[in-house]
Order: sequence, then structure tokens, then C-alpha cells
Amino acid sequence: NHKWYQAMGEDYIVKALEAAYKANPKATLFINEWGLENDSKRWDAFKTLLMQVKTQLEDRGIPTDNLGVGFQAHVYEAGDTIDIDDFKVHIRQLAEMGIKAQVSEMDVYSDDGDEAQAVEYTNVLQACLSEPNCIAWRTWMLSDRYDIWKDDDGGIENGRDGLFSDTLLPRPATLRMLESLQ
Repeated sequence: NHKWYQAMGEDYIVKALEAAYKANPKATLFINEWGLENDSKRWDAFKTLLMQVKTQLEDRGIPTDNLGVGFQAHVYEAGDTIDIDDFKVHIRQLAEMGIKAQVSEMDVYSDDGDEAQAVEYTNVLQACLSEPNCIAWRTWMLSDRYDIWKDDDGGIENGRDGLFSDTLLPRPATLRMLESLQ
């Protein structure tokens, strides 16, 4: 019962993608969504929705060879991780549907320590690089200098989820990711 659903109706996603296609027929049309990395009912429901969207686009004459899914790979709390095997399976399932993938906004909770954060960032980067249809990896948070958000209770929080410190020095996750790219 999302506000866009209320405003535009059940096919609001298709309408948005159609408008984007008309604005730039060469653009890759991404559906960016959270919580899709690990196996769950959410992933299953999303796959069903994605197939419906793909069919509706094709029915409207919109090519779907440039359709993609952006994984919002947010790791929000202590002990939270992305199951790399599940994540790779999901990317492969998208490939089987003819859909591209990208990590569109990764950030990793820092309270588990720099090492755990570095491992999480690097594992997801490597998983993306290992799958041919995963075409991009992006961070949500470049620097801790700007890692400020309003918490659920209304309080203002500062984090250490970025790839660079608040003085713009590379954090351990950045160094580990660079090593993995060598």
C-alpha cells in the first residue's frame, strides 16, 4: 500500500519504467530494492513481481534486454550479513530471466568491527564481479564524514559505515577491497 501505488495504481512500476524508456530508450531500466540479497519470501515475491513487470513492458512494446535489478545491500545491525551463496544464486536467476544486476547502494554496519565490515564489503564485491550480468557495484556511503541519519526513535546518529574515514583516509574495508582487485 505504497504512496506510489495509491497515486498511480497497481502498475505504477511499469508506468515509471515506461516513462524512463520514453525519455531515454538506450538507458538500462533498474528496479532498485532492499532485502533481496538473502533467500526469503521477499525474494520469491519480488521474482514473481519482476516477471509480471517484464511481461507488461513487453506487452507495451518496451524491450526488456536493458532491464535490471539494483540490490540495496544494506547491512544494518550487529550480526547481519549477506549470504554470498544466496546472493550469487539470485544474480544467476536474474541472468536466466535476461535481467541485469548491480549492487546499487552497499553500506555495512560497523559495530561488528573493522575486520567483519571489510569481509562483508569484499565478499559482496567479489560475488558481483564473479557473475557476468552483475554490471556495477556502488557504495551508499563514501565517507564517514557524511554518515549521519535520523534513527527510528528520531535521534540523530553518526556511523562508521563508509569506505573512507571522516578525514577521508581509506578504512580497512577499502584496503581489503583494493587487495581483492589486485
